[in-house]
Amino acid sequence: MNKFTRNTTIILACYVVIVSIGLYAMSTLFSGKCVNKIFHEVLSPAGNYKAVLFQTNCGVASSISTQVSIMPTGEKLKNDGGNVYIIDGHPKERHIKLIWLGPKNF
Repeated sequence: MNKFTRNTTIILACYVVIVSIGLYAMSTLFSGKCVNKIFHEVLSPAGNYKAVLFQTNCGVASSISTQVSIMPTGEKLKNDGGNVYIIDGHPKERHIKLIWLGPKNF
């Protein structure tokens, strides 16, 4: 293999690797997968439920939102939307305080 062919092959291989990495990064950033980050949890007076205040981030193409879900105490927060309250913006900007008014009232 002459020097020109070898250099062309190396350049082509590098180009394929760079394009592949770029395509993978773009598919990851715009895949629509959301990630939830918990900011605060409050147990109900009976202790069998919890209110969870969390942030949802679905990547570059969407904005951050603040959400609240009520769920059984032993259940873990999934990467789904809130089941009680959803508003645009970061939880630190929204100043939401979770308070249970009674055993079944939030």
